[in-house]
Amino acid sequence: MIPVQLIVAAVIASASFATAWGIQGARYDRQLSDIRADQTTALAQANADALAKTVALQKAKDEAERKHKSRIADLGRDLAGNRVALVGLSHAADTALRAANDSHGTCQSVAAAQGNVLNQCSARLVEVAADADHLSAETVMLRNAWPTISQP
Repeated sequence: MIPVQLIVAAVIASASFATAWGIQGARYDRQLSDIRADQTTALAQANADALAKTVALQKAKDEAERKHKSRIADLGRDLAGNRVALVGLSHAADTALRAANDSHGTCQSVAAAQGNVLNQCSARLVEVAADADHLSAETVMLRNAWPTISQP
C-alpha cells in the first residue's frame, strides 16, 4: 500500500502545480491584455495623426485652388482689358490714316505718337516675357521640391 505521506506529498505537488499553472496563465493573459491595449492606443493615435495630416493637406489644397481661381479671374480681366486696348489702338491707327489724307504734318505727329506707344508696348512685352520665364523656372523648382513618397 502507498503510504499516506506519499499521497499527501502528491496532493500537495498537484495543488502547487495547478496553482502555479493558474498564476502563469493569469500573468500571460494580463501581458496579452496590456499588449492589445498598447496596440489599440497606438492605432488610435496613428489614425488621429493621419486624419490631422489629411485635414491639413486638404486645407492647403483647397487654399491653393482658391488662389488659382482668383488668379485665373484676374488673368481673364487683364485679357479683356488688353483686347479693348488693342481695339482702341486699331481705331487710332484708322483715324491716323484718315487724318493723313488731310495733312502730311498730322500724319507725322500721329506716327511719332504711335511709335512711342509701340516702344512702350515692346518694352512691357519684354518685361512680361521675363516674368513668365521667372514663373516657369519657379514652377519647375516647386515641382522638383514637392515631397514625394518613394515606393518600395
